[in-house]
This record gives sequence, C-alpha cells and structure tokens, in this order.
Amino acid sequence: MINVIDLLCGCGGFSKGFIDAGANVCMAVDYNDKAIETYKKNFPNVVAISEDIFRVNSNYIVNNIGTVPISIIIGGPPCKDLMIGSEGLNHPQNGLFLQFARIVKEVRPTAFIIENIGDITEKENGQIIKMIINHFESIGYDTENYVLHCNIYGI
Repeated sequence: MINVIDLLCGCGGFSKGFIDAGANVCMAVDYNDKAIETYKKNFPNVVAISEDIFRVNSNYIVNNIGTVPISIIIGGPPCKDLMIGSEGLNHPQNGLFLQFARIVKEVRPTAFIIENIGDITEKENGQIIKMIINHFESIGYDTENYVLHCNIYGI
C-alpha cells in the first residue's frame, strides 16, 4: 500500500488524485480551518488536521496516525512563497517550503512531490528552482522537475 501525507493540503485536490490512483492518504494538514473543514467533507476517512506546518514533525505525525510507513509526502505551498528571489530560501516567505522540506527530511518517505506553478522554473533566471533542487539533494533525495499542463489532463 502506498501511504501518503498531504501537507499544505487545502481542500484536497492533490489528495484526490492520489486517492483516485489507489493510494492511501493517511493524513492531511493545512493551517486554514475552512480548507480543513472542506477537506474533511471531501475525504472523511483521512485524518485531516488544521495545524501550522511549523508545529508538525515526525512525532506529531506518529501521535496522529501511528507508525504507518509513509511512502510519499505531497504538498503545494502557496505560489507566492516560492517566488521570492533576492534572498533565496532565506526569505521569510519561503518558510512553508522549508518546513515541508524539514518534514520530508524527518519522515524520510521514499518520494515526495512538491507542486507549484510552472513559472517557478523561469523566475530569477532559474535560480529559485535550482535552490529548491539543491536543497532536496542536500538532504539525500534525487530530484526531477516537470511542468505539467493541466489542460492535457482534463483539468
């Protein structure tokens, strides 16, 4: 079974794709109470929690879902968080991305998928995407970057 955690889940669009593909989304986290309320209506069998990602760690996850082996962590930080270039990953608005990466490092899933807008590959002459790739490679992951066009997938 492919067990998934969805961080920065919103109302669950990313989770929906994984569930439709046969994955078991074990846990979803978002800071927005209304998004989690909607998520729970969409996915009543998933442990969905309204929590600040800064407070989530591997112990928090175990306390909420037990010692389920996590195969994949998915998430979509708000687009503006990864569009700041001059200070790179040290810019305060990049906190959500860095917290996502921290949790990936702690939990050590087989894979992770972080979603954002396609323009991120071009911002700051490609330096933002390079910083992201370098960051995940520095914590032990091989990375690949794809730009998917939703209209091709009927979205």
